[in-house]
Amino acid sequence: MSLTTLVQLIFTGLVVTWIIRAIFIVVVLSIGLYYYRQHLKN
Repeated sequence: MSLTTLVQLIFTGLVVTWIIRAIFIVVVLSIGLYYYRQHLKN
C-alpha cells in the first residue's frame, strides 16, 4: 500500500463524509421549513 493510495482513500472518505453531511443538513432543513410553514398557516 503506497502513500498516494492511502492519501486518496482518506481524501475519498472525507469527501463522502462531507457529501452525506450536506445531504443530511439539506433534508433536515427542508423538513424543518415544511413544519415551520405548516405551523405558520395554523
